Amino acid sequence: HDGPATSILFGSQGQRLFSSSFDHTVRVWDAETGNQLLTLTGHQDEVQSLALSTEGTLLSGSKDGVVRRWTADRPQQFLPLRAYADGNLRVTVDQARKRLATYGDDAPVTIWDLTTGQQLRQAMFQTARNARAVFHDERLTVAWAQGPWGGVNQLYLQSMTDKRRSVFAEVESKVRTLDLSRDAALLACGLEDGEVQLFDIETREGKELSSTMSPAVKIAFSNSVALLAVGREDGTMQWWPLTGVGSDSGADVGTAITVKPQAINASGEIADPDRSKEKSRDHDDQLAVVALCFSPDESRLATAFRNGVVEVRNTKSGELDFQRELTNALVHR
Repeated sequence: HDGPATSILFGSQGQRLFSSSFDHTVRVWDAETGNQLLTLTGHQDEVQSLALSTEGTLLSGSKDGVVRRWTADRPQQFLPLRAYADGNLRVTVDQARKRLATYGDDAPVTIWDLTTGQQLRQAMFQTARNARAVFHDERLTVAWAQGPWGGVNQLYLQSMTDKRRSVFAEVESKVRTLDLSRDAALLACGLEDGEVQLFDIETREGKELSSTMSPAVKIAFSNSVALLAVGREDGTMQWWPLTGVGSDSGADVGTAITVKPQAINASGEIADPDRSKEKSRDHDDQLAVVALCFSPDESRLATAFRNGVVEVRNTKSGELDFQRELTNALVHR
């Protein structure tokens, strides 16, 4: 890539890793070795998000307003739909009913037929850049944050049938990132002050997981909601085991694994990521986490940093499987 990744995603079998970037491309990597396998071109602007269909088809949403569908036999197949989003187009797939949802900056949430590209429904409300959406039990649930207003930041949670926006919860610090669990039971958000909060959607009760570190800028649940990961502005990664999700007592949160990255510097050498007085703000910015995702079996966590580096780590031990700089193809094992 000619720039940092905007999104990363494991393939359905965990053998491939997909990345999108500001350079208008999607790239395919071997998730075991880090070797690049393919570059997918066709978008005319930044590619902002990735999703997989049940057949393993890769979908990409771009700032050009176009959703593209990529398959092994037709790597540049165009899905005939356009979705307006001012700078950030995200895509979410309903694998059971072959539907696609698009949403983004001040853009209406829209559901499309994944086979024909026909628009099926459009919501009566708009979201924000940090929005996330999941299909569950034939419903689409969307969460996003806005503010601050009067020192308060508001979390919204809506379904497609809601005609008015309603506030789900309020937090005191700016929401930098959020995610919904696939069963739409939990909402997690990372805040500017470093705090991570986990909400039970049914009861609206919240738990504070961490508040002593740098701003939490990326957050993600694993597919089965057994793990929750957060990436921070200083490059620190944390992930927690979750148990009892959906029980009467609510989710229990285990002890986090905390890891600092070995970041590759401009000369291709392993750089010390520890913060110190001698480190510049620019250095810290380069270590910021820009994307993360779990493998389908939840045994690995992939993290992309602003300096173009991607790391894949074992979720049990935190040990590094491999590290790669996407811009010059260096591999460190």
